[in-house]
Amino acid sequence: MKIEKKCIYCGGSFTAQTLSTKYCSPDCNKKHYKVRIKKGEFSTASFKGDSLKKIIFKKQTTLNIKQFLSIKDACELLGLSRSTLYRLIKDNKIYVTKIGSRIIIPKPEIEELLKKSTRTYIPDKVHAIKQNFNIKNYYYIGEIQNEYGVSEKQLYTLILKFNVEKVTIGSFVYVLKSDIKKIFK
Repeated sequence: MKIEKKCIYCGGSFTAQTLSTKYCSPDCNKKHYKVRIKKGEFSTASFKGDSLKKIIFKKQTTLNIKQFLSIKDACELLGLSRSTLYRLIKDNKIYVTKIGSRIIIPKPEIEELLKKSTRTYIPDKVHAIKQNFNIKNYYYIGEIQNEYGVSEKQLYTLILKFNVEKVTIGSFVYVLKSDIKKIFK
């Protein structure tokens, strides 16, 4: 269905695809929107700053008071998407209670999830490397490339082939000088 219409911003005629089309192009739509804001036909924000803060504070306090949370409330509290929360439920990382078709999550389950997820296992090997780390005993990857004339890809292939341990500090990768000397003898 094609309908001949007149753009309400520029006045030019155009063929509309639907009955509700008002503008000939997205540009006319954007320009007219800005004009309407300047005229004060509607405000850009639906909330004023203070009232928005009050609404957020009220919502947070109600979430903190509740002992059982719905999926929506749990998503807001954790800052997760619904699909992520459902995945955690499916993987039995959060235990839920079903009442009819409604799913509720006990607050202690969420607290337990947060306690578990903040613990990260760091191997003893990493602690040993950090304690014994002396920058003079290590080459930076770029230094190896310059000194031995190898490309980055060749170097990483050799490091994998000879199982050389790498130490990453920030965005820099270091390798023991003794290990590199063994590879390039």
